[in-house]
Amino acid sequence: MREMEWPDSLTAKIEAFRRRGIVPEYEHGLFLPVSWLSVFIGQNIMPEACDPRVDRMPDEELTAHLERIRGTITAAVEASGEHLAFLESYGAAFQGAGAA
Repeated sequence: MREMEWPDSLTAKIEAFRRRGIVPEYEHGLFLPVSWLSVFIGQNIMPEACDPRVDRMPDEELTAHLERIRGTITAAVEASGEHLAFLESYGAAFQGAGAA
């Protein structure tokens, strides 16, 4: 597998992410953008620079966009239960710290 040649389309996706942090977005793909991020970062492929569109975005617009992302993440975290409670809801029994 390590010697397998990658398809050109995959190589292009990896290089776009490596060069500028650009994540593939398309309607009928195998992965959502967040999944591509997980794959790239999980394989230790990190962007060397930011997407050049960021430099052209007014600071106020960039700040507002990042605040929306922060709000979405915060809302998801607050709506989530504790991990141990989630596992216990499926009947898992645990011993040790945090277990009842």
